[in-house]
Amino acid sequence: MSVLFLIFFAVVDYYVVLVFFKEKNRRNAFVSLLWLISYIALSKLATSIFLSTDSHYYNLAGNSLISFAIILTVAFFCQLVAMLIDRVINWHREHNKANLHRQPIRFAIKWQAQITAFATYFYFLASLLILWGIWLGPIEHTS
Repeated sequence: MSVLFLIFFAVVDYYVVLVFFKEKNRRNAFVSLLWLISYIALSKLATSIFLSTDSHYYNLAGNSLISFAIILTVAFFCQLVAMLIDRVINWHREHNKANLHRQPIRFAIKWQAQITAFATYFYFLASLLILWGIWLGPIEHTS
């Protein structure tokens, strides 16, 4: 059962991080942050109202809520990193024109798209690892 949930959340993670928020801009960063904040507020409200700690669905619901929060957080940070990289490079283009030929500025300008893609895939793979730990992590043994 946990493997099915892992596969489901991995597919959702792929869609949200790599497809839905594919374009990296301020609007998407703001939207992903709003989604994250509203999701956290609604999930806290839902768990306090609908789930009791003695329910056998409590762990399943908790893992699901945490998984969605991880996915939305990664989507936000992918947007944030892309914006920061773009901002630093644009600052150098405007205020540091005399040194654009020097390293590491020249490297960052030349490979800006690849650096952003690397950061996005790095965060995506890290979120998959976190989801793996949430759903297939250590099993509690009862004696």
